[in-house]
Amino acid sequence: VDQVMSLDADIYTHTWTCTESGCGDPCEGRMCQYVDVSVFNGNTADKNENSSRDERSRGNCGNGVKVSMSKQNAKVLGYDFFEITELAVFGRQQIQRQKVDGEILVQSAEQTITLKDLGPQLGINAKRRYISDDVSSWNLKISFENVHCIDQVLSFDETVRTHSWDCFEDGCATPCEGFMCKNFVVSVVNKGGRDTVLATNCGDAVEISVSVVDQKALGFDFFGVSEIVVIGRHPAGENQELE
Repeated sequence: VDQVMSLDADIYTHTWTCTESGCGDPCEGRMCQYVDVSVFNGNTADKNENSSRDERSRGNCGNGVKVSMSKQNAKVLGYDFFEITELAVFGRQQIQRQKVDGEILVQSAEQTITLKDLGPQLGINAKRRYISDDVSSWNLKISFENVHCIDQVLSFDETVRTHSWDCFEDGCATPCEGFMCKNFVVSVVNKGGRDTVLATNCGDAVEISVSVVDQKALGFDFFGVSEIVVIGRHPAGENQELE
């Protein structure tokens, strides 16, 4: 959901803008700040079991909109009641990627540089951020809550798999699939440390990096990352299940 609007005889009286953090900031209209607008998902857990966790966590994605006013706010306005003549909701259908078997729940992700929104300059109507030419390399670290042994690292563009890197006990160098896969370095790291000796593909984080030299060898002035999925399992001998 991008916007929620109230109308009175075809005249827009209030507007609430929705972002990934929720609805209402900013808002327009005399009473907008006293009205709470939220997006909710009324689906059951079973229906959502295979859907992308990331999409469900966004504050503006769901299958319903709730508009409410507290009694305290109503009294501030001097009303014993309030009514809404008509509501209009503007948004777009979210494409949800089906969860991959063995997909590991990501605890956090961080990168070494700030990616820039070059969409307007490139004429691309997509919510993607890009690396610029004034940096020498780019590094992404994806952390997990527990140690896992990694089998595959995948990149997705919405529901389409674009790259894959297979990981074994000696690392994640080869084989790989995808147009740019050989220009990325994929490795598994263990940030927390561990007493037992682990294989090279076991750890609590995955790092993905690319140098500008490799990037420019492909003839690109930029590259984009949509979504990374990591597939793995807990180390042998640990009776734990994937999140």
